[in-house]
Amino acid sequence: MKWFKHDTSSSRTEKLAMLKATRGLEGYGFYWNVLEIIAESAGKTGASASGSACFPLQTWCGLIGVPPQTFRKLAENCRELGLFSVSFREVSGVEVAEISTDALAEMADEYSSRKASRKKEQVETSGECRDNVGTMSAVDKNRTDKNREDIDITSAYAEASADESDGLTSRAEKL
Repeated sequence: MKWFKHDTSSSRTEKLAMLKATRGLEGYGFYWNVLEIIAESAGKTGASASGSACFPLQTWCGLIGVPPQTFRKLAENCRELGLFSVSFREVSGVEVAEISTDALAEMADEYSSRKASRKKEQVETSGECRDNVGTMSAVDKNRTDKNREDIDITSAYAEASADESDGLTSRAEKL
């Protein structure tokens, strides 16, 4: 996902207002930074606004610019408010944090939304053509097929005219 919509009134939603009241602008900035990271991660993996990113805790801290203790507190606050689902676990001796949210599906840019619905439709409907921007080309495909028929008919008339000029009365006689 290259970008997502950010409503101008988002800071006044119940959950984000509570986050700002408890954690200040640090919490508010944390929320949007995590959303950006999840969106970017979904774009790189080709996922359709899956709304999840999993990194080692140190990587998260580096991306957001906070120490591990602050990251944990902010992530837990967001989880308590229902903004994110957060899980911490250890993988090969490294602490990993996975954060997921459903918010990105609603905020996905139009390109990503079309791309996600296009993937879903491709599974449901096969055999239909799509152009490079994801619109259905079945009408254009039919128009192209009709143009081919017109060309074939025009070619047949041209051949018949050529046959008649050769002194033959019909194309069938020539064959």
